[in-house]
Amino acid sequence: ILSAGAYESPHLLLKSGVGPAHDLESAGVEVRVDLPGVGQHLQDHPIIGLKYRLGPPGGVWFPKSITKLWLTFPSLLWSYLWAGKGALSSSGCDVGFFGASNSSHTRRPDLQMHGMVTAGDTSFFTDFLNYDSSFTDQIGELSDVHALWAQGMLIAPTLLHAVTEGSVSLNPRSVRAGPPLIRYEAFGHEEDVDRLIECIRRMQTIMAQPAMAAHEPVLLYARDLAQEFGLDSDQYWAEYIKRFGFVVYHPTGTCRMGRAGEPTAVVDSSLRVFGVRGLRVADASIMPDIVSGNTQVPSAAIGVQMAAILRKEHGISVDHLG
Repeated sequence: ILSAGAYESPHLLLKSGVGPAHDLESAGVEVRVDLPGVGQHLQDHPIIGLKYRLGPPGGVWFPKSITKLWLTFPSLLWSYLWAGKGALSSSGCDVGFFGASNSSHTRRPDLQMHGMVTAGDTSFFTDFLNYDSSFTDQIGELSDVHALWAQGMLIAPTLLHAVTEGSVSLNPRSVRAGPPLIRYEAFGHEEDVDRLIECIRRMQTIMAQPAMAAHEPVLLYARDLAQEFGLDSDQYWAEYIKRFGFVVYHPTGTCRMGRAGEPTAVVDSSLRVFGVRGLRVADASIMPDIVSGNTQVPSAAIGVQMAAILRKEHGISVDHLG
């Protein structure tokens, strides 16, 4: 059972000679099974990070969000120990949203937002989100990213069903020992960019509602982009997305499940690799299409289903495993 994830599972198959015959031959790998879908159909969730300041600029001693300064207050620990409330009771992601960018996605949402009530200082952006100084130097004021004084919340609009698809292939520089070659242009389709802009507009509408407006949210803009493309214009957001967007690291679909004979199918409904006896794949790579949300639980469900298939095939009951 191959369970190495949507990057390494197809990579291992390709190195073993299972994949598109032309690509394998070009890389000097002996073709064992010509399976064109291996490494194709790579999908992910494009995302962007936005910051709201809560309250006045410059920071305050009693901030409205989780800050490093606030974490030093004894009252924070007392509130949690006494009543199970306060910042320490937070999941770290307290705001969530699912929605449809248009009527064609009503039954299957294509928009998601993650909201973190955290100040988002420089280390958060650089160490966690992997942004460089071009972001922290452009957004808001110095106090908005200062380790002690920053306050606010991070909201991350996400596209759940992007038009963009990528691929995983052999690295021509090092076919056997090197990492795979991963191609995925997250914002190469204007439709994807347009739908992310729609997600931003939904976010702005939500943050303008009385319950949220009571916290004095101020959306922070990148100064140079605002000067060049106009503050809050669609063109501004298109450039912002392309400059500061990334992916959530939800790769799927590179060993997709399907029927025998389908051009991109790699495994059947029992997760058996077509043309290879005794080999199965059980991870996010087998998803026929990326899910409308985070991939961790669906990936675990694939593992559970794999175990159920094997128990049934080998006549092993759960009580017997007991």
